[in-house]
Amino acid sequence: MKRTAEKVLTWIGILFQILMIALIALVLPFLNDDSIKKEAVNRIQSMQADGSLHQSLSQVTPSELFDLVKHGAIIIIIIAIVCFILAIIMTQLMRRIPKTIGILLILMAIVNLLTGNLITSLLWLIAGIMLMARSDKAKQYAKKQAKQVKNKATNKNSQNSQQYKRSNRK
Repeated sequence: MKRTAEKVLTWIGILFQILMIALIALVLPFLNDDSIKKEAVNRIQSMQADGSLHQSLSQVTPSELFDLVKHGAIIIIIIAIVCFILAIIMTQLMRRIPKTIGILLILMAIVNLLTGNLITSLLWLIAGIMLMARSDKAKQYAKKQAKQVKNKATNKNSQNSQQYKRSNRK
């Protein structure tokens, strides 16, 4: 089976993943800039003073909070790149082992939710479910044909043995 729909959904998800990786890659260098860090720290301090910042976040210093965001962005981009590479590999293996790839796509969609890329996760989830749900008609037909050939051979052998028994009785 060609699995065209599943491949198309997976490739569209890969394109959205590339866009997300590019967006994070564009933002990441700005997080290392001292002027942006100072501006972000000042805004966080003003939010703490206003009381608009959540109380659990007010226990962390603004500098630590900014560093947490920076490290979080790095972790997100690493997860996104790994999922991107795995998705490309999976599209190549879809025809050979569709059920396994379906399970892996579903798991990868769940992991990809950590990156916040909902569109890609949804597309990969749908493709994984389709891979698991659709049966391979060519394989079923081949099994049916093999079973019919086996039954014919078995019937022929039993007829030959019955004829042999009849000829031996005479």
